[in-house]
Amino acid sequence: MNEHFTKSTGKYGKITAKCNYKNVQGTSNWYYHMKDEHSSKLEDAVKSKPIPEAFLAKQKDEPQIMSKKETMRHTSNLAEWIVCTAKPIGTVDEPQFAKMINGLNPSYKKKVVTVNKIRACVIYVRRPTIRERFLATIKPATEDLKLPLDVSTRWNSLLHIVESAYARRHELHDNLSAQKGAIKDEVPLAEEWIDMEDLIELSKPLEAVSVDR
Repeated sequence: MNEHFTKSTGKYGKITAKCNYKNVQGTSNWYYHMKDEHSSKLEDAVKSKPIPEAFLAKQKDEPQIMSKKETMRHTSNLAEWIVCTAKPIGTVDEPQFAKMINGLNPSYKKKVVTVNKIRACVIYVRRPTIRERFLATIKPATEDLKLPLDVSTRWNSLLHIVESAYARRHELHDNLSAQKGAIKDEVPLAEEWIDMEDLIELSKPLEAVSVDR
């Protein structure tokens, strides 16, 4: 399609495009000009060079799946905001906060959902009758459940609940997946536990800083 227009660089380094057939300048104006005046050439160009899927998803307002690196970057920024502004870690559980994140990119709420699943599993296992049954399956035998609950106003408690549940992830899966009722749907999947590895790695430095102080 480059043969139908000429690109030039303006005074401040801004790149513009001028139609070879009509005095139209500016990439936006050029696009609408092509659409109105040379639609057949525009269609031929699109067919000869497909539009990237990521661009199509953006045009359709569809959420794009974040890469692991991008997710970690956003999670780090979120953790920094919570710590530096003294927000309770439970902020991420607030319906309004989840709604905001979902509006920005639904794929990012995955870690929040996984933490909620872990919390549901820990609450279930800490019930007296379930607790005894669960402890009986742990090898080597132990009398300590070592599955604390988090507290919304204590930052480090999020790390403690996730890290302790991660250590018991196999026992949690084997026990709760066999239970009747909704609890078996709360058991995190293998890939969700992998996401928690990133969360644990991110949270440990925050705990070290808060303890030092």
